[in-house]
Amino acid sequence: MHGLYFEVTSDFGHFRNPFTLSFFETFLAPPRTTILGLVGAALGLDESETIKLGDKLKVGVKILEIKGFAREIVTTFNYKVKPPERTPIMREILVNPTYRVYLGSEDKDLLKSIIEALKKPKYSLYMGISEFLARVTKISKLQKFDGVMEKRFGCIVPINGEYKVRVELDVGKSYFPPKICKTVYSYEITKKGRNPKKFINLLMFLGYDVELEKPIKAYKTEENEVICLL
Repeated sequence: MHGLYFEVTSDFGHFRNPFTLSFFETFLAPPRTTILGLVGAALGLDESETIKLGDKLKVGVKILEIKGFAREIVTTFNYKVKPPERTPIMREILVNPTYRVYLGSEDKDLLKSIIEALKKPKYSLYMGISEFLARVTKISKLQKFDGVMEKRFGCIVPINGEYKVRVELDVGKSYFPPKICKTVYSYEITKKGRNPKKFINLLMFLGYDVELEKPIKAYKTEENEVICLL
């Protein structure tokens, strides 16, 4: 498989956990669908084209930095009552999040077009929501991703069984312990709009390595990073 990676950052970020209602919790990192949306925006694709992009593209994420959390009050509307009522909701925000995003595909032309699109995006790139603009700070060259079997990772991984935490503390760096997050893996377009099609459990963390119970299919970059692509 061929692949590339790019690094993206923002002053703030929010990747809403859709299973929280009274409080808008954020995931530590963008789930697969959010990454596809960012790439689709760079390419200038519409919603249905972006969803189809997931058939050709595998994605992975490593959290490089999060400097903390903030909270703000946002107003939502309850359309189940008439007239619609305003409801204040607390929203959790990531401060200065930075990620390394990996993209893999058998379609080299697609990856080449993504590299050029990330240099000059067709649409604005967001760190989860439109209030938080994202900046691409580094783009790798097109390279070969070799398939391997691995059970120790420093990147976000799918989780179905037990795992162990491996960590070597580095003074001055941020640490967020592993947390299992149920996220949307893919969407489908229906007459009523976009609906979740498939869900996946992801293990998200920063500053740690995790060791899974059993090895899973992974990929090694030309810089010898072992990554998980979904």
